[in-house]
Amino acid sequence: VSKFYSVCLLGIFVYTIFGMSMLASSRNKRYAVIVIITQILVMSFNLLLLKHLDIFVFPIVFTFAHLIGAYLMYRNFPYLENNVFRITLKYTFYILITSLIMIFIKDIFSFQNNYLQIIYLGLLQLLIMITIMYFMKIEELKLSITKVKQFINK
Repeated sequence: VSKFYSVCLLGIFVYTIFGMSMLASSRNKRYAVIVIITQILVMSFNLLLLKHLDIFVFPIVFTFAHLIGAYLMYRNFPYLENNVFRITLKYTFYILITSLIMIFIKDIFSFQNNYLQIIYLGLLQLLIMITIMYFMKIEELKLSITKVKQFINK
């Protein structure tokens, strides 16, 4: 079940980005209404689907309700021609690809020592993130490299 909750982060990420965008564009009342609708969806679908999906209902409903809320926020965003949606989609895709790769290759090596396992997973995650950032041309990679070079040259 805990792996399903990690997928919820995707819905929460998109929901949060569009929520902040609405608040920044002074759409407070619409934002509040959409937040209420999202929470009503979460509660309603949890009650309706609990018998069918058992404990798995919570992360599934949480993810889809927040994606629906994010979509409603996007539709009420005043600057639809703005790049916010494209950028959000790009970073969402980045998170999804990185997470899926980690799910499939994290068990290639297994260490008895928990500290070694944590170090291995951290380095593996870092390597995957940098590689995906390079291929997706994510701007933060260039900024990070510049900052590391500045730190080394001090």
